[in-house]
Order: sequence, then structure tokens, then C-alpha cells
Amino acid sequence: MVREVMDLLEPQAHKRYLDGTLGGGGHAEQILTLSSPDGLVLGLDWDEEAIAATRERLKRFE
Repeated sequence: MVREVMDLLEPQAHKRYLDGTLGGGGHAEQILTLSSPDGLVLGLDWDEEAIAATRERLKRFE
């Protein structure tokens, strides 16, 4: 499903994105990869543990 979303979204550098269901960060990771070097994702989730794990997973994009 990530591929289909990226095909529709077409992430680009210099853009800002909102992931309203951050979860494990799979979509956010792809957006950051495709919008490199300076794309930005704001991720939201109710699950604080998911946020903490995803923050660690995406640390390389800081």
C-alpha cells in the first residue's frame, strides 16, 4: 500500500507533509526518503509507544 500512496502523493523536496496516522512510520519514512534532502513530515498518533519507536526509526532524517 505504501507504493500506491507514494504514486498518488508524489513526494518532492521543499514540501511539507502530514501523516495523521503515524503508526510504525512506514509511510513517513518513504515520504522523507522521496522528499530528500529537505522534505518534512509531521506525524500524529494517539499511541505514545508508537511515536517513540517511530521517532527512533526515523532518527536518520533529523
